[in-house]
Amino acid sequence: MEKTVKDILIILKQILKYGDVNIKIPMPKVPKNEIQILKKDEQKKLEEELLKNLNEKTFGIYFCLYTGLRIGEICALQWKNIDLKKKKIKIKKTLTRIKNPDENSRKKN
Repeated sequence: MEKTVKDILIILKQILKYGDVNIKIPMPKVPKNEIQILKKDEQKKLEEELLKNLNEKTFGIYFCLYTGLRIGEICALQWKNIDLKKKKIKIKKTLTRIKNPDENSRKKN
């Protein structure tokens, strides 16, 4: 949400500049979220639970844990992006889930 507001303000500023309108619009202050990092024992416990109940979802989380990839990057992976011989993964795309504002929609949000 904060990024959307910033993007809109940037476009608005460009429009005003193009129209030679000199109005100062301050950018909103957004507090930075503190990054939480798993401790070694927490990571080990998570790994054990994931491997105990291995399926498509838990493997995706496990894969994120050891590659540093984001969920959207993993969801967009295709076999052609993975080179098992060279042990390399090429990130070409990412997927983003967009919330459907229609509450009556039958499609999953």
